[in-house]
Amino acid sequence: MIGLLVRRTRIEEARDLVSAAPDEDRREMFWDLTEELLNADLANQAVPLIHSALDNDELPDPLYGSGLADKLAKVEGGVEVLRVLASRGFGPAEYTFRRLTAQSADDDELERRDDESAREERAQRLAAVGDESELRRLSDRGDHLAGLHLARLLEKQGRTTEAIAVLRPLADAAAATPLGAMRREPGELVALLEKAGEHEVLHELVLSNQLAYGRPLAGWCYRNNRRSDLEHLARFTGDKYVRRRLAWLLRDIGDYAAFEELATYSGAAHRELIGSLVDDGNVQELYRQVLLGDGYARRVLKRLIEDGDPRIPADSLRSKGLTSDGHPAGSQKP
Repeated sequence: MIGLLVRRTRIEEARDLVSAAPDEDRREMFWDLTEELLNADLANQAVPLIHSALDNDELPDPLYGSGLADKLAKVEGGVEVLRVLASRGFGPAEYTFRRLTAQSADDDELERRDDESAREERAQRLAAVGDESELRRLSDRGDHLAGLHLARLLEKQGRTTEAIAVLRPLADAAAATPLGAMRREPGELVALLEKAGEHEVLHELVLSNQLAYGRPLAGWCYRNNRRSDLEHLARFTGDKYVRRRLAWLLRDIGDYAAFEELATYSGAAHRELIGSLVDDGNVQELYRQVLLGDGYARRVLKRLIEDGDPRIPADSLRSKGLTSDGHPAGSQKP
């Protein structure tokens, strides 16, 4: 629902929806809103929101942080946000901020620094001039960033099988680390395997139960209608991102019974369910969810009523036991 409101440039309504959310949902919805604003090229609205959160010592989920940090690096005012996030010890911002300073360094300075951002910048420069032999030398010495850029170079040259051979051990090593889900190698390996049509290998990765592969594999499952694999990932990871992709798949194939069951224990799936009811024009089911005491459904219905949505006539509300502003009749309004 937040993404839909942002895409329709109804930003104040999206902000109101976040503000009215229960405490347990508000943080996730707030950072969803900032990312949607950045995706919509509305950095002038996203950046002040993020500053307000930082003023209240609120930080995003690190698992979402790498994508947010990358977006901030590209927008006006974003570098200052990254600096503040980095000063608060927020890992994805620390990495991105160091990367930005490395980009302006000369080769000698990169050699002196020899931190991860400097090594990445050096690998990028080598890849840009096609220096495969130096990238291999550095990779063989244990520089995983050189290996990552070597794999990218090989893939760019159409040597996908060789790229996979380079990337697979790097991805597995990354996945074995405590913060493996924040590393790029697992996701890039999944992308290469999908491009190469290695679906059986990807299925084996699903069954390997490695958390770092969960989100990339969820995307592969959704794109390729791999329901059983996606259900396995959702059970194993308990990750809202994975569950959201499962919700999308269940919606797409029309299995609303399974969709509703998933929504009973997944907040992400539940919000997708309510959003799909609106998108599909299924107002009767939306009414039912409100009458069952669903606070999120009630807030969405209230917003539709305030917008004068023609699918919500006043007489239909009364006939279903709802007030003109979308509350169950006789209930205590918040």
